[in-house]
Formats: sequence, C-alpha cells, structure tokens
Amino acid sequence: MAAGTGMGIAVTTVTEDAQAPLGFIHTEPASLNQGLTAQGEKTWIYVRAGVALTAGDVCIRQDSASGNNGNYGNPDSEATPPVPPDGVVPSTGSVAVDKVVGAAQHTIALGSYGFIQRSGIATVTDDGTMAVDLGITPVVNGQAATVAVGTESFGLCLVQGGVGGAATAMIHCTG
Repeated sequence: MAAGTGMGIAVTTVTEDAQAPLGFIHTEPASLNQGLTAQGEKTWIYVRAGVALTAGDVCIRQDSASGNNGNYGNPDSEATPPVPPDGVVPSTGSVAVDKVVGAAQHTIALGSYGFIQRSGIATVTDDGTMAVDLGITPVVNGQAATVAVGTESFGLCLVQGGVGGAATAMIHCTG
C-alpha cells in the first residue's frame, strides 16, 4: 500500500497497465503544511492518457466522435499507442468546462495510466492571459486562459504563470 493514501497506489504512480478502475476518485485530505500548494483538500481521478500528458496540462474528455466514447480510457484496448488515441487529452481549444476532467500534475506517457488532479490547488499551464482572482477556461495546447467575471469557468487563478508557464489555480473539474 502506498504510504498515506490508504488505496494501495500513490497519486504519482504511472504504469502501463491499469492499477485502479478508470474514473476512480481519490480524496486527499487537507495538510498541516500551509504552503500555498498544500492547502486544502484535493481530489484526483484515475485515467488513461490518450496522448502524452505533461505537468500543468488541462485535460479533457475526447469527443465521442473520436471513437473514445468520451470516457476516461479503455483498459481493453491492446494497441500501443492506442488507436484511436484512447483516454484523456490536453485541451484542444475553447471547450465546455464540463468536459474538463482535471489537470496533470506530472507526466503520464501515451497509453499509460495515472492520476490527474480534479479539484483543489493545482498547477495549470498559463496561455499568458491568466489574471489573479479571475476564472479560467481551457484553451489550445492544454493551457488555461482567463474568462470575464460571470463567465463559466473550471477554476480561479491564484498565481499567474506567464506564457506557457506554470500557474497556480484553485480548480474544480466535473468532466
């Protein structure tokens, strides 16, 4: 069992075979460490990477038309790489925030399995428009952008990252 998780697998574990059910959600309780990224509860969701995911990627469900059926991946797919790409992918443009599954906090190779963060304080890749205290939405290349006040968002920018940089955000993903 992974230390401190109570589930037998650490949220940083990445494997080529499924170690948990796809869509499994793990809740990490608040920490006594009060550093910015350690504050509050975090939830993680277990997925298969439809393409290589890197830390900060805003990850979405693929379109059902892709053959993926909009799910978290298909553990029965034997092809490596999966054909069609099977699993979650970095955001590809402006999409409904309900499609956002979470944000990768570490690298997950194409076709591999691992956890991405679904809620809590997380790292996301800034497209250069993120502004502190404003909502964020997915855009191209797995990045996030600021949205106008009152516009639907999947999180709130806490610390800007600059173009292509690592920003800190409070996220809440439902995809």
